[in-house]
Amino acid sequence: MAVFFDLDGPILDVSEKYYRIYCNLLTLKNKEILTKFDYWNFKRNQTPEREILSKTDSIEIYDWYRHERIRIIEMNEYLRFDRLTPGAITVLENLSKSKELILVTLRRNKEQLINQLAGFGLEKYFKFILSAPGNSNPKWRIKYDLILNNYGNPEVGSIFIGDTETDILTGKNLGIKTIAVTKGIRTKEILMQFNPDHLINEIKELDDLKL
Repeated sequence: MAVFFDLDGPILDVSEKYYRIYCNLLTLKNKEILTKFDYWNFKRNQTPEREILSKTDSIEIYDWYRHERIRIIEMNEYLRFDRLTPGAITVLENLSKSKELILVTLRRNKEQLINQLAGFGLEKYFKFILSAPGNSNPKWRIKYDLILNNYGNPEVGSIFIGDTETDILTGKNLGIKTIAVTKGIRTKEILMQFNPDHLINEIKELDDLKL
């Protein structure tokens, strides 16, 4: 049985990284910035970056902002703000003893990804680390193809664990169960619209499900 994991949100808290990038880019253009609470609330409610910029009359810099955000988001300068979510190591340690763990992410820079995983001591838990840029739609199809092309058809009983609609749709299209983590990049209300098999607040609650 395979357990597929998304990285950003379930395993790593990326909220500070996202906010630092937002702040630094808008500051470069002398634009007003939102508080972290407001910014992250918009992100979790699926508000597009273009609309977030419009909240402070910064829409005219959106094209530049988008380009720069993509360019710097996987630089060490910003990756250092990522933090392990509570209980992540314990969960991965326990699951890896009896199940095949596969990481599936839309990260672009594989080398930086591997380095970051090694820095957190995470890479040893995953049999496969699958990554590809998420710059096309639908995004679930990118993860779906990554799995089929590099792992194959998941066996019955496999699970996809993530924190966005992309992860739920990937799992459903693969015909496997889905678990959505609500303390990530999407709110519980949004995730419920995509009907995951289970909803948990944090990854450490996976131990209670006895996968």
